[in-house]
Amino acid sequence: MARTARTHSDSGVYHAILRGVNKQQIFECTEDYQRFLNILRTLTVQEQDETGHHSKPNYVVYAYCLMGNHVHLLIKESGETLAQIMKRISSSYVYYYNHRYGRIGHLFQERFKSQPVGDWDYFLTQLRYIHQNPLKPHLVTSLREYRWSSWLEYIGQEKNAFCATNVVLSRISLEELSNLISEPPAEKEEDGLLDIEEAPVKTYYSDEEL
Repeated sequence: MARTARTHSDSGVYHAILRGVNKQQIFECTEDYQRFLNILRTLTVQEQDETGHHSKPNYVVYAYCLMGNHVHLLIKESGETLAQIMKRISSSYVYYYNHRYGRIGHLFQERFKSQPVGDWDYFLTQLRYIHQNPLKPHLVTSLREYRWSSWLEYIGQEKNAFCATNVVLSRISLEELSNLISEPPAEKEEDGLLDIEEAPVKTYYSDEEL
């Protein structure tokens, strides 16, 4: 049976989800979460050649949330297509993960999920939805407590920030955005959003952080 073609986004912005194959855990410890974020960070860096010219980044990230068995990204195509971007991210992490845990084979579902984001209102709906993910399985009671989402970048608590928060905050104040993020979306707003069956998962910390 032929696959359904992905819906193209004229804006180049998508909500994308990478999910562990058979819903398996993809982050086993703090170092795994950090490695995934380092991969995202590295591929958003603009490289400079001998003439001082900066290359186009592979993509722009507006939001992310790393959960135990899946990852949410609010991402914009830049130097590469969405398919190329997701392949590069997943391949880099799978290489690390399989080497670390002495395994072979697939880690992520063969086909990632994606949804086009075409206008500002829908962009904000997706931004809120992604950041609120840790609240649904009751991993935390406040988004400030969750280390593995970009909300800490928006509120200035992440030193190694790489998301394009300035782009978002040039259109909406942090106070307005905070109020929006704190409010659960109306039922009609969630209709049609990419979702995933989610069971509560552990948030891991290394020994020195306990």
